[in-house]
Amino acid sequence: MKKEKWIVAVSVLFIVGILIWARFLAPTEEKVIQAAHGPSLNTLTQEANGDEIKRGRDYINHTSSLLPDHVGSTMSCASCHATGATGGSLDLVGVTKEYPQYNKRAGKNVSIEERVNGCFTRSMNGTKLDLNGKEIKAIVAYLDFLSKDIPDGIKERPWTEVAMKGDLPKPDLTNGKEIYSNSCMACHGSTQAESHGLAVYGENSYNDGAGMNRLRTTAGFIQNYMPKEPMGGVETGGLTKQQAIDVAAYINSVGRPVMKGKEKDYPNGDPPDDLSYPIDSVSKN
Repeated sequence: MKKEKWIVAVSVLFIVGILIWARFLAPTEEKVIQAAHGPSLNTLTQEANGDEIKRGRDYINHTSSLLPDHVGSTMSCASCHATGATGGSLDLVGVTKEYPQYNKRAGKNVSIEERVNGCFTRSMNGTKLDLNGKEIKAIVAYLDFLSKDIPDGIKERPWTEVAMKGDLPKPDLTNGKEIYSNSCMACHGSTQAESHGLAVYGENSYNDGAGMNRLRTTAGFIQNYMPKEPMGGVETGGLTKQQAIDVAAYINSVGRPVMKGKEKDYPNGDPPDDLSYPIDSVSKN
C-alpha cells in the first residue's frame, strides 16, 4: 500500500511539474519564430498557371545560374529564403498579401515586383528585372501560390521577423572570427569567400546596401537559423545573442561590394539605428 501511495504521489508531482513548465517556462509563440508552410507543390496540377509557378520556384532556388545577367553574386534567393522560400529561414509565405506597402528605405509605397527588384539590386548585387518580363511574372506567380491560403490584408508575418530588438551588446570581432572559423567557414568559405558559392562577404556576396548588411538583421538571422547543421560544437540556433552579434559584426567588417546611390535611401530621414552607411536625408538635417 505504501509503495502504491508513493507511486501516486510521484506521478502527481510529475504532472504538476509539467503543467508549471508549460505555463511559465516553455517558449511561447511570442518567443519562437513560427515558420509558415505554403501549399504543396503536388497541387500545382490544379493551377491554371502551374508551369509558370514552377518556373518561378526555379528562379528562387537557382537565381544566379538561371538569371546570370541580373545577379552579380554567386547566391540565389534560396540562400536566405531556404527550402524554396517555404517552411525554412525567412520563408515568403503570405508575402504578396502584404503588398503594395510603404517601404521606409524607398520612402514610398512599393509593389511586390518593386520589392523583388530591390532584392536583385541589393541582395543579389545585380540589376533589376523587367517589370513586364516573364521572369518577374513567374517569381510573383510562385509567391502568389505560396500565399494563396493566407488571409487578405495581413499587416505582418511574424515568422519572418528576425531582426534583433532592444539594446545590442558591443561586438567582439575577434570572437566573431573564431566562431565563424569553427562553425561557418565550411559552408561560407574562408578569407577567399569571394570565390565561394555561399559567400557572405567578398566580391560574390550581397552588397553593402542589402538589408542583410544591417547588424540587427544579420545577427537575428544567424541566431535563429545558423548553422544549418551542427558544426564546431554549435547546434542550429544555438548561439547566444552576444555570439550572434560577434559573428554578424565580423562578417560585415570584412568587406563586400559597394552599392551606388544608397545615400538616397530613407529620403524621409527615418533610418534604422543600425544602418551602416551615411544618407543624404540625415546629413542635411
